[in-house]
Amino acid sequence: MQLHLVIVLTSLFAYCRSDVYNRTDSNIDNIPEINTLSKLSDIKSNLSKTSDMSRIFLDSSILFYVYTQSSIDATILTHDQSNLLASVKGFNTEIPTVFIIHGWVNNYESHVNTYIRDALLEYADVNVISVDWSCYSFLEYCIARSNVPNVGRTVGQFIKGMIDTFEYSPKDIILLGHSLGAHVSGFAGKALNDKPEDRLNPGDAEYVQAIHTNAGGLGAAFSLGDADFWPNGGSLQPPCSPSLKIIKDICSHDWSYVYMAESIKNNKYYAKQCSTYNDYCYGACDTNPFNLMGGLDYDKSAKGNFYLKIF
Repeated sequence: MQLHLVIVLTSLFAYCRSDVYNRTDSNIDNIPEINTLSKLSDIKSNLSKTSDMSRIFLDSSILFYVYTQSSIDATILTHDQSNLLASVKGFNTEIPTVFIIHGWVNNYESHVNTYIRDALLEYADVNVISVDWSCYSFLEYCIARSNVPNVGRTVGQFIKGMIDTFEYSPKDIILLGHSLGAHVSGFAGKALNDKPEDRLNPGDAEYVQAIHTNAGGLGAAFSLGDADFWPNGGSLQPPCSPSLKIIKDICSHDWSYVYMAESIKNNKYYAKQCSTYNDYCYGACDTNPFNLMGGLDYDKSAKGNFYLKIF
C-alpha cells in the first residue's frame, strides 16, 4: 500500500519574490519562527509538566486538524476517528488529501502549517489535515526524536482507516513534512508498506521528493528521496545574513515552508539535474533534464539530484 508522495522540507529554500512574502530585510526579528530560540527556554518547564510523555507514548495524544475549502475552522480527530471524516463539511473522498506534519518545537498553529495550509485551501482542490504531535515535539530534542517512529505509525493508522473506510486511493495521499516531520512522514509510509524502520528513503512512498536548504546544519547533507533538490547549493540561504551561524541555520531551516507555499501558488522553481552545485553554476549541466521543485504536480520519472539558484 504505497502513498503517492512524501515531500521533505529539510530547511529554508531561499528568498522568494511574491506578493505576500517579498522580504529584503535582514532583521532577524522579522524571520518567521526565529522565536524558536526563545521557545527552547520553555522546554525544561514543559518536561517537568509532562515527564510521563518521555516514558510512554499515547496514540490518542496525536491530533488531526481537518480543513476543507468549505470548513476553514478545524475539525479535530484522533487516530481512530478517520471514519468521522465523512461528517466534516466539504470533505471529499474523490480529491487528494494533503497531510502537513510539523517538526520540533512546533504545533498545528506554527507557520509551517498556516503558510502551507492557506496556500493549499486557496490554490488547490484538496482536503488538508494538519497533524499535531506537540505533546512530544516540545520535549527535549532527543526525546522528541525518539518518538518520531511512534508518531509516524499513528499517522499511518489514521491513513489506513481512511483507506479502509472510504476505499480512499493511496495515490491521493500526499504528506508534507518539515524537519522531524519529514521523518514522521517516512515512518507513516513504512507503517503502511510494512517496511523496516529506518530513516526516510525512497521506498517509503511511490515518490519521495527531498528539498535540502540547510544541509549540514539543521538538515540532511545526503540524498534522501527519489529526487533531491539543492537550491542555492542546499546550505545557507539568502536573505539569512545574521552573523551567528545558528541564526543563519534557523533562518534557512524555517523559510522552507514559505517556499513550499509559494510553489503551490505558482511553481516556477525549475532545477537542473546535476552532480554538484559547482557544475551547475559553471554551466556544465545546461543540457541536462530539469524538474520542478515543490508544488503538487510531479514528474515521478525524475530521479537524482537537482540544483537551482534562487535570489
